[in-house]
Amino acid sequence: MTVRQQIPGNGCLKCSGLIDATGLALDMLPENVQEQARYIGEVPTPSVIALNSVAAGEAVNHFMFAVANLHTEDREHSVLQFPRDGQRTDQRSRRDPHCRTCSHHSSFASGSGN
Repeated sequence: MTVRQQIPGNGCLKCSGLIDATGLALDMLPENVQEQARYIGEVPTPSVIALNSVAAGEAVNHFMFAVANLHTEDREHSVLQFPRDGQRTDQRSRRDPHCRTCSHHSSFASGSGN
């Protein structure tokens, strides 16, 4: 399970390999095609609610710490957790220098109106 803090200057989710291009493409298809592409018919993609709550709680804590300026280190706060054994490791975002979303050449969020 990954909790990633997305702030200006860090790599985007695509550059960090966290967006599944195949899954995203399937989401854009009509409902009947999506149903044909499922591994097991009539079974929705599983969601593990308890793990979702752990990730949401971690994200809310990082947000509140950032807003209240309570982070003690000047670093990116992205964590990969392994709930089965309790291990945690910090992650660094990656950035493609030619990415349309997060590179220095990107026009997104630059106020240019494009």
